Amino acid sequence: MSLITTTNAVTMSSREIAELTGKRHDNVIADIRKMLLELGYQIDADGRSPDFSGDVPDAYGRLQHCFNLPRREVEIQRLNEELRKERLLRRLNARENDYP
Repeated sequence: MSLITTTNAVTMSSREIAELTGKRHDNVIADIRKMLLELGYQIDADGRSPDFSGDVPDAYGRLQHCFNLPRREVEIQRLNEELRKERLLRRLNARENDYP
């Protein structure tokens, strides 16, 4: 008897993240690659991850690279965005405090 384990993990694609955040997909892909490298995941020379890469058809039916992230990585990506926004606000506040 063999035991077969399947996972039905809910994922979100980098395309969905781009649509929801109003960012260009190539910028979302770059952010995700950076995040995955920082988390210790492998990214090959083509910029793909054996853990999260996939392909989706574009408007012309051509397959385009995307990432399919589980909840944990989506949350980390969201937090990274929030940290960037926080840094911007801190710098702006510091500049405002420097002016009389």
